[in-house]
Amino acid sequence: MKKLKQLKEIWGLGLLLALMLSPTMASEEVWQFYRINAQYRGGVKKSFSDIGCSLAWFKDISPQQTQVIAHVCVENPENRKDIFAFRTNLLID
Repeated sequence: MKKLKQLKEIWGLGLLLALMLSPTMASEEVWQFYRINAQYRGGVKKSFSDIGCSLAWFKDISPQQTQVIAHVCVENPENRKDIFAFRTNLLID
């Protein structure tokens, strides 16, 4: 269970980082779709493809601020019946 919690945190942080660094932030309003893959590194080397997706909306609120709304849905790669989802609404300066 601890490993699964760590995976959820990594997926969430990775997605938010990708959203914040997206090159589309300079545009006025953009939708983007992301496919989510996972990789274990270290002692155990496994990879899982197409375990989830995300839809993100970017809108420039002002020249200094961008709003990002993202919905993420991910399956547990070891038990596909477990599905995790979250939605964020960020204002980035």
